[in-house]
Amino acid sequence: MTSSIDRPGTANGEVEVRGLAKRYGAVDALQPTSFRVTGGTFVTLLGPSGSGKTTLLKLIAGFEEPSAGSVHISGHAITDMAPYRRNVGFVFQQYALFPHLTVAQNVSYPLEMRRMPRVAIDKAVANTLELVRLSDLARRRPSQLSGGQQQRVALARAIVFRPPVLLMDEPMAALDKRLREEMQLEIRGLQRTLGITTISVTHDQSEALVMSDRILVLRDGMLQQSGTPEDLYHNPRNEFVASFVGESNILRGRVENGPGGPSMALGDGLGIPLGAPAPPAGAEIVCVLRPEAIEIGGEPSVDHFETVGEVVDRIFCGDVVRVRLRLVGAPETTLVAKMPTQRRLVFVPDTGTMVRVAWRTEELIVIERH
Repeated sequence: MTSSIDRPGTANGEVEVRGLAKRYGAVDALQPTSFRVTGGTFVTLLGPSGSGKTTLLKLIAGFEEPSAGSVHISGHAITDMAPYRRNVGFVFQQYALFPHLTVAQNVSYPLEMRRMPRVAIDKAVANTLELVRLSDLARRRPSQLSGGQQQRVALARAIVFRPPVLLMDEPMAALDKRLREEMQLEIRGLQRTLGITTISVTHDQSEALVMSDRILVLRDGMLQQSGTPEDLYHNPRNEFVASFVGESNILRGRVENGPGGPSMALGDGLGIPLGAPAPPAGAEIVCVLRPEAIEIGGEPSVDHFETVGEVVDRIFCGDVVRVRLRLVGAPETTLVAKMPTQRRLVFVPDTGTMVRVAWRTEELIVIERH
């Protein structure tokens, strides 16, 4: 599958993958995949365990040899180059810091391997440690640092030689939730400041949505869809993408034509209007409806589809209340809605209450048809 991931900018740091594949015996870890990342873009490879995302990253870095295809950086083929000749920075999941070296010595290591003059090394290390806010910890060893500080050291070591491309393998997996959220914004800001093309691997959809210019969703070694976070969230190509990128209500039914236009039949005579263009009558379809698109209670509205549902459960989540609903007329169908909370909590109906359930027709997106 081919995808073009473009953003205006310099060709420096452009990464192009052409038909890249990896096979281990009878197992296709990565099926032929092609895409292009323009310079300065932050791209996330998103998918569950075993989807092929880390294999793809290692193929770009040169830690694995491809079974087919090629890798190009800044217009140059690098497929046959050793990893250290590719001039890319790499942040490992476990950071891989040298425990016997200080912070400054860890960061200076890539420059020493390049045999740079000591004066230039000291200056580059000092500047980079200032960028990641570790200047005061230059003489400490990794064992004397917190997890977030160790991550900054690993990041500093990866960017100290100013590579055109930075690769990161789940760099925040070892951090707690609060620190992970802080580091997401910090790394994103640093990437924008330096303009380094960055490809990062994660299975965390929230991390991908926050940090990325573009996201590539993988499953079973195949690229499912690529696009901006907004594109993937509002226009998922299939049920897997819809379920993996954000929370979704998945509805299945058959298209029927009636006096009010095409609709999807659910349960015992419940018809849900479809927007244009609608699939032909008789088609079996799968639709996605995001929880925040659903209204509970309130006054009738002419531009909304409306039905009645029973509140099955409600959970307070801080910024929202998740309400699970069973639709009258389609008792096998349950929906999850999200109601935003405020200083004064909005009214949330009790379990067992019958309520108005409504959404705009255009919020129901057809993602598959059979």
